[in-house]
Amino acid sequence: MAAAKLTALAVERAHRQGQVVLLCDGDGLYFRKQTRDGAAWTFRYRFAGAERWMALGNYPDMSLADARILAREKRTLVDKQRDPLFEKQAAVERGLRSAGRRRAGAQEASCAEPQLNAFP
Repeated sequence: MAAAKLTALAVERAHRQGQVVLLCDGDGLYFRKQTRDGAAWTFRYRFAGAERWMALGNYPDMSLADARILAREKRTLVDKQRDPLFEKQAAVERGLRSAGRRRAGAQEASCAEPQLNAFP
């Protein structure tokens, strides 16, 4: 028999109680409360023989429905033999590189303006 899924009300009650708790929604999605005020959605999966835990987002910033959607996306990556944590890290690195290029381009443009205006 399948385990019962979490409800938004059960998650809210667990969050308000302020106790450390780990609630399973099924399919690798967990509600993890480790501090009095903080709680997060985590995705548990196995990749290359190792158990992995991936933070999906903070509660209440991310709802139960949104966490389920995101966990499903991460589960499809695992099914395609791709590590969601590696994919997340690669996306962050791509973002940092593109931000660095934008910043360098803005600095070049701001350095060029005074030189162009210096000559009548």
